[in-house]
Amino acid sequence: MKNKWLDSATRVNKELLLILSIVVFAAVINFLVAGQKLVLSFYDLPTLFAAYYFGRARAVQTAVASALIVCWLNIMNPLALASGHRAQISRHLMAWSDIAVWSGFLMITAYAMGSLYEKREKSNGAVGCLN
Repeated sequence: MKNKWLDSATRVNKELLLILSIVVFAAVINFLVAGQKLVLSFYDLPTLFAAYYFGRARAVQTAVASALIVCWLNIMNPLALASGHRAQISRHLMAWSDIAVWSGFLMITAYAMGSLYEKREKSNGAVGCLN
C-alpha cells in the first residue's frame, strides 16, 4: 500500500517537473535570450525526458505542448523569433516556417525515442518472464 502511494507520488512529480521545464524554457526564450531560435533546441530535453520515463504517447504529447507554447509565444511576441532586417511579412513567415520545421523534427524525435522506450520495455518484460 505504501509503495503504491510513493510510486504514484513520484510519477506525479515527474510529470509536474516535465510541465515546469516546458514553462521555464518558454520563459527563457521570451525574456532572457537574444537569439531565441537557438534556444528552441532546449525543448528537446523535456521531450526526451518524457520518452525515457513515460513512453511514446507522453513524449508526443510533450512535443505537441512544446510546439503549442512556442506558437503562442510567437503570437504574443512576434519579434522574438523573427530575425534580420527584412520586410515585416517575410520576417514573420520565416519565423513561422522555422517553427514548423522545428516542431516537425521534435515530433519525429518524440515518436522515435518513445518507440525505443516501448521496445526496451517489451524486451525487458520478455526476458523477465523467461527467468
